[in-house]
Amino acid sequence: MQTTTTNSKIDSSDAYKKTAPNQDFNKRRRLEIKRRQGLLTYRRERLERELHAIEICLTSLDKQLQKEHTYEQLSIYKT
Repeated sequence: MQTTTTNSKIDSSDAYKKTAPNQDFNKRRRLEIKRRQGLLTYRRERLERELHAIEICLTSLDKQLQKEHTYEQLSIYKT
């Protein structure tokens, strides 16, 4: 009877030894995924702001080109 009790103690401690590293691994893995997700979210937001600034610059340059073209058209007709 005593061997059965000893075996069950060994089995339960073995089970703990097997699950504890798995739990630690899963916790570290989850934290790493959250960290990468946070970094990627920050990077996406930064790129979206940069893209918005580029779109504003392109729109401004396009307007300048249109004004120059209009000015050239008017200058040609005046001379």
